Amino acid sequence: MTRDQLQAYVLARSTIESDDSAAVTNLLLELDSAYAQIVSDVGLLPDQTTLTLNEDATVVALPADCGRIDRITADGQNYEPATIQEFAALEGSDEGIQSTGKQYIFMWSVDNSDNPAIRVQPAGASGGTTMNLYYFKTPTPMTAGTDSPSAIPARYQLVIAEYAIESLFLMDEEPGLAAAARAKGDVIYARLGRWAVERVGERRMQRTIRGAV
Repeated sequence: MTRDQLQAYVLARSTIESDDSAAVTNLLLELDSAYAQIVSDVGLLPDQTTLTLNEDATVVALPADCGRIDRITADGQNYEPATIQEFAALEGSDEGIQSTGKQYIFMWSVDNSDNPAIRVQPAGASGGTTMNLYYFKTPTPMTAGTDSPSAIPARYQLVIAEYAIESLFLMDEEPGLAAAARAKGDVIYARLGRWAVERVGERRMQRTIRGAV
């Protein structure tokens, strides 16, 4: 499906008038937001790269297209996701390692330029630490009417429209209509999820955003 076709589908199912430019702009934003979220959650665009953690540094920038982290390794160690509280316990404290049970950890952060980054422990080693990042990319936004959400197989692409419709009805304070759209989206999402498990493996699926898979 093209973006124009998805837009037409949403217009037919919602209360938005096609000549309401502000509402249509918001509709397109919701389509792109749903597209990016689904592709990241399902893990449709896996990639990997190396990051250089400078000596004594604890923050390293992520690729601009990083939507979700699969895993991070360095020097044969796997970095585990951690909470702010675990960071506070661990930083500069051997007792923290004992209390958290973790030694190599990371959490989402921002760098000095407010770009997406990760904060890690331990700090970069002498000469810097090379880290291996395995992640799921965000898709290229649909900017033209002829663009399509090509990261998702065509037979599942209506999931984007249904979740966009859900968001639009929630904005209009129509919870019943939003729930109906969500239910339709969840059915398609479940089918997409089953397809993705066969393609990328169950380990890569993120189940915390949508409960249907």
